[in-house]
Amino acid sequence: MDAPVFTVHGKYTEEEFIRFYRYLAFRPKRVKWTNGIGFGVCALWLLCGIYGYLFLGMSWVHIFFPIVFAAWGVWSLTGNLKRRAVKLYRSGKLSADLEFDLSFFEDHFDVVDTYDQSSIPFDKLHGIHETPTNFYLMTALSSGIILRKEDLPEGAQEFLRGVKEKYKL
Repeated sequence: MDAPVFTVHGKYTEEEFIRFYRYLAFRPKRVKWTNGIGFGVCALWLLCGIYGYLFLGMSWVHIFFPIVFAAWGVWSLTGNLKRRAVKLYRSGKLSADLEFDLSFFEDHFDVVDTYDQSSIPFDKLHGIHETPTNFYLMTALSSGIILRKEDLPEGAQEFLRGVKEKYKL
């Protein structure tokens, strides 16, 4: 068996999961269309309220509900994410605070954790996403493996970028 290019030890933490969840909700070029519709409806409610106040002579009481609804809608689409992520993280009894070891080879990587051991070929990944602090190895459209950049050995970031380019991930 070949020697791994590099290995890394990681741990799923609540903070990293929240960051991952936010990234999935608002990742570039893939913002969910439902979020766009939600923001559009909130903006429409707000504009209707302002229009009614300025041009139809409605009192501020009549525009109170559109403004409150728009504010609630924006909060539920953005500010509520952390609460949902924490609830989801804490509901996963197997993955909460799970420690794992990854060994990267030229064409695949091995995952070893407390409960499982598997080998995943790079061409089976849905993508490799890079943020300023993390790499996300997407095993499905909405789930993946979180790698903190600070945990990666020297040369690992370049290797992952090369894999992303080679397999068009």
